[in-house]
Parts: sequence; structure tokens; C-alpha cells
Amino acid sequence: MNSNQGAIYYTLDGTDPRAPGGAPSANAVPFDGGPVTERLLGEDATCQYFVPVDASLESSWFLSNFDDSSWASGQSGLGFETTGGDLEGDVVTNIKSEMQPSANGSNSGTCYFRYEFDFDNADSIKSLLLEIKYDDAFVAYINGTEVARSEEAPATVGWNSTATGGGPRDDRVKAYEFDSVANSSDFDFDITAFKGA
Repeated sequence: MNSNQGAIYYTLDGTDPRAPGGAPSANAVPFDGGPVTERLLGEDATCQYFVPVDASLESSWFLSNFDDSSWASGQSGLGFETTGGDLEGDVVTNIKSEMQPSANGSNSGTCYFRYEFDFDNADSIKSLLLEIKYDDAFVAYINGTEVARSEEAPATVGWNSTATGGGPRDDRVKAYEFDSVANSSDFDFDITAFKGA
């Protein structure tokens, strides 16, 4: 809570914090707070991930009550990059063997990532900010609701989707702000990542 007009005052007994004439009353207490910014997931956050091989999870994996306990776990910086590629230094958990398991063309263009976080006072959350570095595309969900997508994500998302295009590497860190979709203090943040065809 803040004001562009100056300080905010309140009283503990419910009386008007303004004295006659508009100045703070003797009982008024200044509110020292303001918007609270808290990082919920750091760059090194751990998530569950899964490379789909069919459509069996396509409509359920991003729902808040989905059980991902059998999925692999990894630290952020999940993905893969060619040797010497621009993002090679950003890859902490290399999933190339899962996404490109063979040289015979049975590669996957999609990977599901699930991050979980929680906090107190979910009703007080007005907005959330997602900052994401990606290659080639992504769609993000919170508690089953789509909240952000890259321009390169396909219009219809499926288990075997691929990115609709590439793009310059220096344009791969983006921020998305969206109104809270909070209905509880437990959140599942889910990302579908796509590689190009």
C-alpha cells in the first residue's frame, strides 16, 4: 500500500486518523509499508520435469493437483545447447539425452517443467512477474491457468509441439506481469518448453 500524495496514516482504535483541518491526529500511526516484492523462485530453483512421448498427460500435467512425484528433478537452467552455443553456459541440468534420445529421428520438441512455491496472504497478491530465459519457445501456467506465452509458441499446444520460429538470442530474456490467479497459498508454476522443428 502506498500513496503518490504523501504518507499514509491509520489508527488502532478505528477513529479517523485525520485531525480537524486534515493533519494527522495525535492517535495516528504512520504506515511505513509499501508494495512488497519477494522472489518466489530463484535462478537456481529446482523443478520436476518430463519429456512426453504421447498425449496421455497433455490436458492434465499443468493442473495444480497433478502428481509429478515420479518425474525427474533438476535445477533451473534446464535444457540443452550445442557445444559452443550461446546458451551453453546457462544449462545446469542437461536434458538433451531425454529430448534427443536417438539419432534415428525420434526426438521430442516439448518438455514439461513444474515449479512449486507457496507464501502467506495469497489474497493480498495483486500481480506476479515472470522473468524467463528461454530457447526456442514456452507457455507458462499457474494453477492450471495460462498466464504467459512467447511469440514463438504454437497457437495450439500439444505434447509434440515445436516452436513456430527462432529468433535472436539476445531477445530471449523476457518479463511478463499478470494479475494474480491466486485461489490458495500453494502454487504450481508450470512451463511447457519447445524446441524448433
